[in-house]
Amino acid sequence: SFPSESSIQQKVLGLLNNIAEVKELHSELMWKDFIDHISKLLHSVEVEVSYFAAGLISHLISRGEQAWTLSRSQRTSLLEQLHSAILNWPTPECEMVAYRSFNPFFPLLGCFMTPGVQLWAVWAMQHVCSKNPARYCSMLIEEGGLQHLYNIKENVQTDPHVQRIAIAILDSLETHIMRHGRPPPCRKQQQNKSN
Repeated sequence: SFPSESSIQQKVLGLLNNIAEVKELHSELMWKDFIDHISKLLHSVEVEVSYFAAGLISHLISRGEQAWTLSRSQRTSLLEQLHSAILNWPTPECEMVAYRSFNPFFPLLGCFMTPGVQLWAVWAMQHVCSKNPARYCSMLIEEGGLQHLYNIKENVQTDPHVQRIAIAILDSLETHIMRHGRPPPCRKQQQNKSN
C-alpha cells in the first residue's frame, strides 16, 4: 500500500520483528504470504527498512531447517540475500533503533549453521553499542552478552565477518568496563501488578 513510504515500512517491519521474536508466533502459515515481499524490502536503499526486513528473516530462519515449512531453495536463497545485504549496509549516522533488552538476540548468536542470522544479530548489537555505549554496553554486559560473544569469537565454525564484528563489540565492552567498571549482575525487573 505504501511502496514509497520508507518510514511506514520501517514502523510496520519493526512491529513484525517484535512478533517474530516470540517463538510461539513463528508459524510459517502466518508468514508465508509475506516472505517474498519481505525479501524485496531486504534490498531497500533505505538501510532502516533493509535492517528490519533482515531482522524478521533472521528470526524466522533461526528456528532451524526442520521448522522451515517453505521450500529449502527459498530458505537458502534468503540466507544468501541476508548475508549479502548486511555486508553492503553503510554505517548509519544516528541511532536508528532502540532496544529494551538483548535477550531476543542471544538465540540468534548461537546459529552457527546460518551465519547470516548471526551477522544480523552482531551488526545490530554493534550498531546500538557504538551509537549509545552508556546504555547498551552496560545492558549487554548485565544480560550476559559477553559469554555469547566469546563463544562466537572462539568457535572455529564462525563466519569471518561475524567474528570480526563480535571482536569489535568485545573491544567496545572492554573499553566500557575499563572506564565505568563492570555493572552489577543482571537484575530481574519487577512486574507491575494491576488489580
